[in-house]
Amino acid sequence: MEESLQSFKKELEILILKSQEIFEKQLNYISAGAIGISFAFVEKLTGSLYEANYKALLFSGWIALITSIVLNLISHLMAKKLHYLTINEIINDSYNQENALSRNKILDKYNYWTIFLTIFGIILILLFVYYSPFFRPRFCFS
Repeated sequence: MEESLQSFKKELEILILKSQEIFEKQLNYISAGAIGISFAFVEKLTGSLYEANYKALLFSGWIALITSIVLNLISHLMAKKLHYLTINEIINDSYNQENALSRNKILDKYNYWTIFLTIFGIILILLFVYYSPFFRPRFCFS
């Protein structure tokens, strides 16, 4: 491979790693923020979780968001382990590109699931807010 392409490849690999790190942080911030905002909503508008309607939507949203955070943490640990495995293969002259790509596909699946669970959890919490009698606008028809 040409030297300029080799240099470009290394730059792309660094960008991918940085992007992955930023992605994981942002996803955790979004999930944790959504959980925190929903706690505040329940406390301020309903006064108590016991008085809230459609609690199943809220609890399901919380479970989805917490699961996305946990999966994101697991993905981070797996990425570290799989990258070290690839590094060891390179050091031992047993590197196989297909194996490395299949390991990356595993991490991609975790990332897709965390994205899905975060969006799904936020939608469930928004539905809880929408169906809350304290949020629903009251229209007067005369």
